[in-house]
Amino acid sequence: MTEGEITFHLREILSGWTPPRITAATAAELERLQLIEFSDERRMVRLTPEGVRRKLAGRQAPEGSTDGSIRGRKPQHGRKRRFGRSQRKPSR
Repeated sequence: MTEGEITFHLREILSGWTPPRITAATAAELERLQLIEFSDERRMVRLTPEGVRRKLAGRQAPEGSTDGSIRGRKPQHGRKRRFGRSQRKPSR
């Protein structure tokens, strides 16, 4: 499995216990590399500390990179909420 494939599959796994969203063969390979671990009954999976490190390293742009394909989230500007607050009509 290449580094790109590993990074791709690690995106599907969280650091907390979740059902696996990858194939059994992929899970076996990631477990062999000690990047994921299974629960006792093997129904849930999570990232190991090394898996978390590799996942985060795969998301960061290399130093001095000018590639614009890796961007942070855009800041959210003041969006008006239409629920949660009662809207009162102005009194005359």
